Amino acid sequence: MEIKHGKGRNARLWLEDKGLVARTPALRSSDFESILSCPFQYYLSRRLGIVSALRWSAALSRGSWFHRRLELFQKTKAEAFEQMLRWLAESQEKLEVLLNNRGVKASTKANIFDREEKDMLMALSWFEAMQQFQVPGKGSVIDYLHKPWFRVIGSEIVGEYNHPEYGRMLAQFDVLLYHKKQNALYIVDAKTCTGSTIQRLSTCPIEFQTQHYIHILNFLVKSGEVSKQYDLPEDVRVGGMIHIAVQKPSIEFGMNDRDFELVNHELKRGPRKGQIEQRRIYSGEPRWENYRDRCKRWFLAEGEYEDKKPERVSDPPVNFSHTFASSTLDREGTCEYHSRLQWVHSFATREGTPGSFPMSANHLRNFGRLSPFAPFYLTRVEDWPSIITSEGFQQEDRDDVEAHISA
Repeated sequence: MEIKHGKGRNARLWLEDKGLVARTPALRSSDFESILSCPFQYYLSRRLGIVSALRWSAALSRGSWFHRRLELFQKTKAEAFEQMLRWLAESQEKLEVLLNNRGVKASTKANIFDREEKDMLMALSWFEAMQQFQVPGKGSVIDYLHKPWFRVIGSEIVGEYNHPEYGRMLAQFDVLLYHKKQNALYIVDAKTCTGSTIQRLSTCPIEFQTQHYIHILNFLVKSGEVSKQYDLPEDVRVGGMIHIAVQKPSIEFGMNDRDFELVNHELKRGPRKGQIEQRRIYSGEPRWENYRDRCKRWFLAEGEYEDKKPERVSDPPVNFSHTFASSTLDREGTCEYHSRLQWVHSFATREGTPGSFPMSANHLRNFGRLSPFAPFYLTRVEDWPSIITSEGFQQEDRDDVEAHISA
């Protein structure tokens, strides 16, 4: 006799018996947009902790490597490169275990390792090339972070606050700065984007991440933990958030990154017949140093990218904006934040039955392809354990992190 558990309490109990227990996750900034996009995906990823072990996208992978390089902004280029290589080796070791467990053949493994290395080196090239761009009125990103009135508290700082009503809340700050003249703390948050940096920065003031980070830091400051841990004045306050948007170069590493020499070429026909122009004669294999230099010309609109100069002036590929704490922590800002927080909390704490989390069909269709999570939407819960095994999913507690500041 076939047993159907449906999507209610029986389904929850059956899943728990199979080790798929709906936990109450910490409240993170990404949860708000995740629930807006699809509550059922939030249930799978955050409540059950199901993740695709071999999930990959160029945008996410390269963006992640860019942030890791930002973490090392106080290091020399040589020191940062050595650390990036160590992180790459660690990443590939983890991939090796996953791929071996799935019985992936050697040639496919090699391609995946090469892809990971390429993502790291492309992000590294973007970061080093980006440093050459001077943002009007602010200078380069690295120069700005090293302004004399800033003291760098640290990079990738995890803040944890246990709210009396909403429970555990987490925020991970890219960089935390202390403004000595203002006696104020600023969160630096970097964002890589494919399009306009002006457009990307325009939405920062209303994003849940901005509200969440500023409020968590404010809770931690008021607790006294921040001043005690980092030897800051007791009356230190939260200044706000500095958003840095970096447009990702629209150029890939490839054959244009081989060594070349310029040779004169006489035009043989057309209206410019008889004129001399310079052409590139390429040789050898592509080199990462050449790609980095090409990215620099892309950011600065030089050489073959000179036609982008007007665009670089009207919409810089590297840009800054600020969200000041005063507008986020005032009565109106606090009311909006708590309204959103309460909504996220309701999904984090409701009974962990599949039917309690509505599905979005549109969420499953991205760029003409179905999401890897589609089988969970389209099958019965009885099939989920076999899907996890056969499709390369695993359970992961994303909140299993050690906080640097907690209260």
